[in-house]
Amino acid sequence: MTDIHPAPAQFSSEQLSLDPILHFFHYAHLPAALQTTSAPFCGLAAHIVDTLPRNAERTVALRKLLEAKDAAVRANVGSTVASGGSFLDRLKAEQRELADRLRKLTDFLNGDMDGVDQIQRERLGQQKMAMTEYLAILNARIENIEHAARLDEGPREVGGHDPVRDGPVKFGD
Repeated sequence: MTDIHPAPAQFSSEQLSLDPILHFFHYAHLPAALQTTSAPFCGLAAHIVDTLPRNAERTVALRKLLEAKDAAVRANVGSTVASGGSFLDRLKAEQRELADRLRKLTDFLNGDMDGVDQIQRERLGQQKMAMTEYLAILNARIENIEHAARLDEGPREVGGHDPVRDGPVKFGD
């Protein structure tokens, strides 16, 4: 293969020359979350090569395993597993990180400012104001998403019409 997609270290050059499909079980180039998905398939491919006789059925097993590995990786691309949680979880993580940084900046500004010139003090004050506004926006976005989720949990009325109670809205007639 190439340097872009190196062969997995689990396989010897002899195994790779006998079964070139093994090249496709590499996963080192993937992001960490996707490596966790792909790695067991590489291990299972190694198990198949080590324990089964080389024949047409083993080749089919490797091909189908590769298909399964590809599907599993694709299933994780953009999923909550691969991306570190739901959108709301990521927004809350950003909120926590920003709140922590704002607290640290506030502590710094309230501490000993000897050696910090006036222009930098003004810029730090502006930065604190911007971070405070940013945090308020994140808080509002999170509240909006959580509020919408609470609305989705209960009965949903549209103009006095509850689809669960009244059935679908009829137009016309």
